[in-house]
This record gives sequence, C-alpha cells and structure tokens, in this order.
Amino acid sequence: MAGELKTPAVDSGLRERLRALKPPVAQRQVLKKLLRALVSAVLIAGIFYLGRKYRVETVLAHADPLFVALGISAYLLGQLTAAGRWHTLLGYSGFHPRFLRVLRANTVGMYASNFLPGVAGGDVVRPIILYGTATVHKPQLYASVVFERLCGIASIAVLATTGATWLGLTRGDWRFILVAAVILAGILAALGLVHLARHADLKGESRLIRLLRLLKEGSGHLMGYALSSRSVAVGLVYSIVFQFCYITMFWCFLTSLGAHTSVFSVVLAAPLAWLASMTPVSLNGLGVREGTLVVVLTSMGVPQAEVTGAALLGLVPLFLVSAVGAVWSLRVFGHGHPEAVPPAGG
Repeated sequence: MAGELKTPAVDSGLRERLRALKPPVAQRQVLKKLLRALVSAVLIAGIFYLGRKYRVETVLAHADPLFVALGISAYLLGQLTAAGRWHTLLGYSGFHPRFLRVLRANTVGMYASNFLPGVAGGDVVRPIILYGTATVHKPQLYASVVFERLCGIASIAVLATTGATWLGLTRGDWRFILVAAVILAGILAALGLVHLARHADLKGESRLIRLLRLLKEGSGHLMGYALSSRSVAVGLVYSIVFQFCYITMFWCFLTSLGAHTSVFSVVLAAPLAWLASMTPVSLNGLGVREGTLVVVLTSMGVPQAEVTGAALLGLVPLFLVSAVGAVWSLRVFGHGHPEAVPPAGG
C-alpha cells in the first residue's frame, strides 16, 4: 500500500526530469526551422543533380529570353494580385492601409518564410509588419490571413479539378481526380475544425486545445468573411487570378525551353505543386513545389530536361522578390513598427 502511495510522486518526479531534458520551446521551433531548411536544401540539390544529369544547362543556354521575361513578369503580377487580395479583404474589416504597405508586408512575409531561421512564419509576420505588435485588433488581421489561405486552397481545388477532368477526358487518366477529391476533403476538414472550435468545451492545455482556442478567438471574424458572399467571391477571383499568374509563368518557362506543353497540363500540375508546398516539411514549400512540378509533368510525357530547367527558372523570381523583402525588412525593423490603426467599424 505504501508503494502505491509513492507512485504518483515518483511519476511526477520522472515527468519533471523528462521535461527538463526537453529543449525550450523557442529552441525546438528553431530546430524545426533548420530541419525544414535542410529538407529544402536537399530537394533543391536534387533538382540541380537532375539538371546536370539531363544536361539542362544546354537547354537553358537556348532559352527564349522573351518568354523568360514574360514568365518573370507573370510571377510579379501574381505578387501584385496577392497584395490586392489582402488589401481588399482588410478593407472589408475596416482597415484601410495603403496598397504599397500591404505589398511590402507580403514581400517581407515571403522573405521571412523562405530564409529567416526564426519561429514566425510569413503569415504571422505580415500583420506585424503592417500594424506592429501593439495592435489590439489581431484577431481580425489574422482572420483575413486565414481566409486568404482558405480561398487559395479553394482555387487550387477548382483548377486541379479542371485539369484532372481534362486529363481524364483526353487521355483516359482519371487518377488525378482523386487528388482533387482529397483537396475538397481537406477543405471540409478545415471547416469542421472551425466548427469544433466554436462549439466545443475547450478545457486542457494540449497543443490541439490551444490551437482550437486560437481558432475560437478569431472564428467570429473568420465566419464574418466566410458568410459574406462578396468576400468569398472577391477572395476566390483574386486567388484564381494568382494561380493563373503562376501557371502562366511556368508555361512561359517551358515554352522558352522548347517544351510545347498544353496549358491544361500546367493547370493541373501547378495547383498540385502549390498544395504540396503547404506541407510543413520545408521552408515555405521550397524544393517541394519544384519537385512536384517535375514529377507530375514528366509523368505526363513532358521531357525531363525541359521540366527541370523550368523548375530552376522558377526559383529566379522567387529569390528576386525575397531579396526585395530582405531589404524592406531591414528598413521596417530599423525604423520601428507603425502605430496600430483601429478599424473604422471597431
């Protein structure tokens, strides 16, 4: 009986010692970031290896500069579209920042996601860049960011379904339609999580419970976006335009290298690449996105050398925009954050 009374104390002491052996939360986050950076480096190195194996340098040497320039322009137009989407959604909540500030916040967020080894991702950094850490309206700001993500995933589902249907009708290959079904299931699961957060009795301190509490705090603002037909329509239109800018960029790069690929093939491959890049295994999907494009398009019969070359060209505008974000981040953090501006309706 005495042994049974000592067991809780022993278990408690053991748990304390195990907890002491665990690194601090911030350190674990940095380690995760570094691991993702390693995964990205390995994947990018793999793409460069394929480039050397299939003599991509020969293909790149004969690239059409006009289509390369058009591809980079399409990517930059996509960044303007993404900034326009967030700027418009913020306006619906009563925030009215200048468009250039929103574009700057997006660009710094991209740089933070791709290259900074800290614990904050780009979606966390963007509202801070825009209004600083002292704003009392964070739920509305972050609700707009989450709603952006949901609109992006919905646009991916629309385009992936379109491309998969075309592939099935023209080539009899219906396997990718299952991928579109998985995307739709993911959207339903996300909506179910929000519903659970709004109505469940959230007690405890587990990671899931803390996540659900955060969702509950911002779910009212998020549902405000989701229940507004105007917000949904605008968010989806902007997201589809953004995806088409990326599709156009990659199609231009393929065409510049002599691979005359159907646009519908890229309509399927590009959204799948963006979806794969959302998995938290690398820095902002770096390497995963390019690798997915190579795998999907080569499975459709596009030459390996041209696809690999186009994937490498796709890194050029990404690094260019991230470099601009690095310069802007130095200016922002060097001069301090702007004062929080309350929404007009708040």
